Amino acid sequence: MANIIKNLTGLTKESLFQLTNNLSFTAGCNREYDKNFAVEGAKIGNYLNVKKMKNSPVTKGPVLVIQPVEEETIPIEISSANQYQIGFEFNNADLSLSVEEFVKKTNLDTKMQKLANEIDTDGLKMALKVGNQVGTPGVQPGFVGGAGLTMTTSPNIFLNASAVLSELGTPDSDRSVILTPLGMASSTAGLSGLLAPTEVIGEQYRKGRIRQALDLDFAQTANVARITCGTRTNGTMNGITAEGATTINVTGLGAGGTIAAGEKFTITGVNSVNPLKQSDTGIIQSFCNLTAVTANAAGQATLNIFPKISVPSATNANGTVATLPLAGAVVTFSGTASTTYPLNMCYHKDAFTLTSVDLPMVAGADKCVRQVHKGLSMTVWNDSDITNYRQVCRIDIMAVWTAIRPETACVIWGA
Repeated sequence: MANIIKNLTGLTKESLFQLTNNLSFTAGCNREYDKNFAVEGAKIGNYLNVKKMKNSPVTKGPVLVIQPVEEETIPIEISSANQYQIGFEFNNADLSLSVEEFVKKTNLDTKMQKLANEIDTDGLKMALKVGNQVGTPGVQPGFVGGAGLTMTTSPNIFLNASAVLSELGTPDSDRSVILTPLGMASSTAGLSGLLAPTEVIGEQYRKGRIRQALDLDFAQTANVARITCGTRTNGTMNGITAEGATTINVTGLGAGGTIAAGEKFTITGVNSVNPLKQSDTGIIQSFCNLTAVTANAAGQATLNIFPKISVPSATNANGTVATLPLAGAVVTFSGTASTTYPLNMCYHKDAFTLTSVDLPMVAGADKCVRQVHKGLSMTVWNDSDITNYRQVCRIDIMAVWTAIRPETACVIWGA
């Protein structure tokens, strides 16, 4: 006998099932559920605090050196922009339909696909907070070309992205790659000649896409974030940068030159460090400009950057660069000025977190139901519309994206 929706609880469960099955990027990310938001009377505009542990230095010898537990608190504001909702119409008799009939009559699967699409789209904008990069802007991953970390040939470009993450202390498990459809097409062609189990090659041939390869889970979406580079030219460091700086002063950007939020750049002579060993990786550190800025008439601007500039020491186990940048060091931006590129990504599960909170239950709780599934809290509210003599329903999710550990993600340039 076919499953029956029966009531709003059944509708909510089916909606959550349809939603989670349609998530692509979000499926590879950490999802946290906070039940206290509604319970404790929090309102839109309040903050949730996510804690991120810092590294502690390792000491040697027989004498115990007790290290304090250090946490970094990341505040997350809950705003109306974080409330995703879809409204539609149905009548109570529809609740007696089978799940398959109800989904077909109300077009529920398409509605949840659109909802998943919006959540994924917002999550993919986290690429604008990532500094690490491989490939060449304007060249599809999988196309033959490049050298070193700019190589675009498949599988090298994905191996390079994974290697960058490993050099930066990212766990080997739970890594994913998200690509544009064109990026997936060119990458699949590039991987088709590799030695692999017959069933894997067969699936790639039948589906025309990669599912799992190189210890990475692959997915594709048309919602990959894009960036339009500013009008800037490559510049130089303007003065000395202090230890722990989250901003840098750059000159030579051109009068009124713009730097877009999310632009990637490197500084000559500044390498990354492995966060576990706090040693030089030998790889030039890639930075991200976090906020859009316009240079003054002299071509000078202050950039808000990630990661911060911090050199390891006996008292600093959270270094990010091997040396401080020198005054006059060349700042090289990725991509051609005023050109748009997609930001494909390789990322670890904990790079980005989608925090879902309960919305407060409304009056008439018999017509308002909340369910939690795989870290997502969904509220379904059904009521009558006396003006138009009909039954209406709304489905809501309150969820916030946060870049918790963007250093464990890497942009894969495309075209």
